[in-house]
Amino acid sequence: MRTNRDVINGWMEMVSEKQGKLSQDKEWSHRLVYYYLKMYKVRLLWDKKNKKIPISRSTYMTLKCIELEKIDMSECPCIPASGCTFQRSKVPIPNDITGAYQSVTSILGNKTYEYLRWDEFEDRLNSRFPAERIKPYYTIKSFGEVAYLYIYSDNDKEVVSATLIPVDNLEVLAFPNCGKPVHICDPLDREFVIDDELLPILYEMVFDKLIKVKSTAQPELFNNEEPDSAKRP
Repeated sequence: MRTNRDVINGWMEMVSEKQGKLSQDKEWSHRLVYYYLKMYKVRLLWDKKNKKIPISRSTYMTLKCIELEKIDMSECPCIPASGCTFQRSKVPIPNDITGAYQSVTSILGNKTYEYLRWDEFEDRLNSRFPAERIKPYYTIKSFGEVAYLYIYSDNDKEVVSATLIPVDNLEVLAFPNCGKPVHICDPLDREFVIDDELLPILYEMVFDKLIKVKSTAQPELFNNEEPDSAKRP
């Protein structure tokens, strides 16, 4: 298994080979390196996905239990309820590299929800075809840095499952289990999943970026040795 620590240290070794051994006070922090490794990994995976190049199955992760709660479609306490309801995830969900999950299903896998963009719901709910109006859908709506999963036309559903290609594996590992928050105590020792042929490309991309960032980055970026543990509320 290739861990976050392995990948970060491997990048540090590459930098040393290119520029000579770095002194401790000038070394990039684990947190900063991990941030850019994660960011450029997303770019590489998105490029493969967009070009319809197969992505390793190990890159996919599953949220086995996403708890839902009923909310009004307006989601605004300042106006009367619309009467149209959704089931929404109780907590923010991890992000997929594509913006939509690869699949959302019932826990047993016997029902699949079709993805529908948030701005498409009004047209679909007013469709002249009854089957389109009542079909089970899911959507994802963002609120700044967080996003929630919504289920429509299945208002008694309490839990669903989802498969995604995560932006950050730590977000999936830290997702609440049966309503209980999960804290990752050892983020550096968790797996960093990437296809072998992409790792050298990833290293070069991060190297090129951090050479430019080094002179302008804030000091705290160089002092925090731990990547964020992605603790969820």
